[in-house]
Amino acid sequence: MALIKCPECGRENVSDKAPSCPGCGYEIYKNLYGNGDILSSGNSTSSETIIDNGEKKQTNKSGKIILFVIAVIAAVVIFLIWYSSTRCAYPGCNEHKASSGRYCAYHKTLVSSYLNYSSSSTSNSSSTTASNSSSSTKRSISEVVSFGRKGVKINSADGVEVGVNIEKVTNKDIKYIYSTAYFYNAVGDSVNCEISGKSSKDITYTGPLEDDAWHTFYKDTIAWNKTIDRVVFTDFEVVYMDGTSEKCSGKVTATKDDDNYFKMN
Repeated sequence: MALIKCPECGRENVSDKAPSCPGCGYEIYKNLYGNGDILSSGNSTSSETIIDNGEKKQTNKSGKIILFVIAVIAAVVIFLIWYSSTRCAYPGCNEHKASSGRYCAYHKTLVSSYLNYSSSSTSNSSSTTASNSSSSTKRSISEVVSFGRKGVKINSADGVEVGVNIEKVTNKDIKYIYSTAYFYNAVGDSVNCEISGKSSKDITYTGPLEDDAWHTFYKDTIAWNKTIDRVVFTDFEVVYMDGTSEKCSGKVTATKDDDNYFKMN
């Protein structure tokens, strides 16, 4: 703004932006600057500046909101990580974990007991496996008893009767001998008893066998079938007078001769 002399009345110190002269009413601004282009231009610039400043303020506000949200999310994540690191690792437990380890005091004891039990079970299992492996080596039945040649015979009713001489070989007294007799014909095929329909029969020899003498055992008819030509005794288990027992490998075969007697071999 400048102070000028009124062109009409000569009054001094009149603003060049004044609408009119206070002395004579001369329209100073209109006559100096036309239809207010400068004023209009000035207003426009002012409006643009206001709009510009408003946009900047809005942008700054949005940026601050975004930064605030990011800060809140980061704080929540950090808190959750910290919280999780202080909790017991046992599923479903939210107790504080002990000063050392991953679990609370209760579950630390529980897990420790379980691990000790598992270790013990594994050790016992290994020992049992080793024991079973060592005990899987069976003695032959010939190392325990000797079967004489009294043998087996076919009776008049086509029944197979067992009469066996047995001598103790082992140094332990024997209480029972269990075995299974299997029946075969002359060509080696399995033969069924015509009464029971089975091709084998479980047999028990009852002791005691306490000395080195021969003991004779007679059994009732164990099968009926005149085509039976061979009887094989196997699957032996020996029970001793001291309560121990063992399963024995090997087999004893009784083969029929022309007189319908089965000779042990």
